[in-house]
Amino acid sequence: MAEIKFPIELTITGRPVVKKNSMQIARKRNSRLFLIANRLYKRWEDKAVLELKARWQNKPPIPKTTKLNAKIVSYQGKNQRCDASNLYEAPQDALQKAGVIENDSCIISHDGSRRLSDPLHPRVEITLTEVTP
Repeated sequence: MAEIKFPIELTITGRPVVKKNSMQIARKRNSRLFLIANRLYKRWEDKAVLELKARWQNKPPIPKTTKLNAKIVSYQGKNQRCDASNLYEAPQDALQKAGVIENDSCIISHDGSRRLSDPLHPRVEITLTEVTP
């Protein structure tokens, strides 16, 4: 396997979403209730996965044994406000679904992460660095 060169810098264009606030209640046939992601989140995730795959270019995923810091800088659009910590889950899930990382449990820190504003160019910038013991 080819050696992974850190830092890895990736960008997801478009307005960041919060997965926690994008859930809706659904009902199974047996009348049980469960949560699913709403259409807005699903569209964001599908687009994010496509962008990340294009940038990752069929490289193998970073193994789950690699300890990573994920600096996630979310540039929010106009009139968009939420807790910074809520902006981590969606990009992490997209990284895993796109095959950039094997499992998002390898992300052990978010040092340097921020929530900023850029109404003209909302986006999520991700910098992955290896955390050494």
